[in-house]
Amino acid sequence: MNSMNYNSQFVRPEHLSLIDVCTGCRGKCCIGRTLATDVERTRIMQLAGADHFVPWKDNIYYLPDGPCPYLRGQRCSVQDVKPFVCQIFPFVPRVIDGEFWLLCVGECDAARTLPSEFVPRVQALARDFLLNWTPAQYEEYWLQNKQGDFDDTRVTLKIKVFSDGGS
Repeated sequence: MNSMNYNSQFVRPEHLSLIDVCTGCRGKCCIGRTLATDVERTRIMQLAGADHFVPWKDNIYYLPDGPCPYLRGQRCSVQDVKPFVCQIFPFVPRVIDGEFWLLCVGECDAARTLPSEFVPRVQALARDFLLNWTPAQYEEYWLQNKQGDFDDTRVTLKIKVFSDGGS
C-alpha cells in the first residue's frame, strides 16, 4: 500500500483544528481506536516522549480502545502533531458503496458550529491522505479496528472525498 508511507505536507492543526469551538465535552472524540501512520506516530512520540501505539500492518498503527493516552485535562496534549483522523474530526472516513466518504458524527458538540472553511480543508486533507489507498484497503482497516466507534445514525453531514468518483 503506497498510502502506508503517507508523507504529505503536514497540515498544522491550527489550520484545521476546532479547538476554538470545542465544548470540552470530556473527550468524546478521543475514545476508541485511532489510526496513525508511521510518520504521524514518530511525530507524536518525539513530542510526547511516549509510544502508546499498537502496530497493525504496513507501517500503520493505532491507539487501543479507551481514552486517548495523549488526552490531558480533556484536551489533546499533542495538538501540534495529531494524526490525520484527529485533524479532520468530527469527520470520520468511511467507505460506502466502494467510495470514500467523510461522515460528520453527531457525538461531537462542535459539529453544529463548524467554521465554513473547515469542511473544504478536511476534504482536501482526506483526498491527500486517501489518494493511494483503495477503498478495500481502508475498509479492511476500518472493519478490523474502528467498527462501532460512532453511531452512524447520528451523522450530521456526509461528503464524498473524491467528487469525480475516483479513488
